Amino acid sequence: MPTLYLGSQGELVLILQQYLSRIGHYDGLINGYFNLQTYEAIREFQKRVGIFPRGIVDSKTWKAIINYSF
Repeated sequence: MPTLYLGSQGELVLILQQYLSRIGHYDGLINGYFNLQTYEAIREFQKRVGIFPRGIVDSKTWKAIINYSF
């Protein structure tokens, strides 16, 4: 999966926001824009699962999100 970060946009950001919403870490607009609210949601999720909270969705964070949501 590609790395996502503040300013990213597109279908993968939309999917990311949907996953975060499903697991209770995001309550903002699901619009495909990696904005400040998405960034903060990722940081909080990373803290929760023991990943350094950089706010960047790399392969380690993708794996954690997918595993956490199932």
